[in-house]
Amino acid sequence: MPDSTAPKHPAGKFDDSAKIAVIHPRQTLTEQGLDYGPWSIYYFLFDSVGADRAPARFTIALWLNCSDHRFSNAMVRIE
Repeated sequence: MPDSTAPKHPAGKFDDSAKIAVIHPRQTLTEQGLDYGPWSIYYFLFDSVGADRAPARFTIALWLNCSDHRFSNAMVRIE
């Protein structure tokens, strides 16, 4: 019998409250004058809710991008 093609670790599912929970650390970090990018938000959540409940940095970046929280400190590519 062939090996299963199902993923060994299925993608995690997050609800809207998790997406909202990403915005709060961003505002907190901004008010403190700290870096508020996806890595900083990830480690903020890592310290507060734990590693198993914090979304991945890429997921945080996608959520921020979709919610129009653009990165004002990101480099802009000029063509």
